[in-house]
Amino acid sequence: MMLARMKGDLPVAIGVIRNVKKTSYTQLYEDQMEEQMANGKYKCVDDLLNSGDTWEI
Repeated sequence: MMLARMKGDLPVAIGVIRNVKKTSYTQLYEDQMEEQMANGKYKCVDDLLNSGDTWEI
């Protein structure tokens, strides 16, 4: 929006707009979750709770 509102008295913005393929944050997050689920020690919450690494209050 700032570029569209520039007047002629200011320096004119000149540059190259390019299309860069980047992986989105959501895709990176989903990939990380899938990797952890495939290689992780615990497959579900029950595995975690029955692992013996818990305590009672």
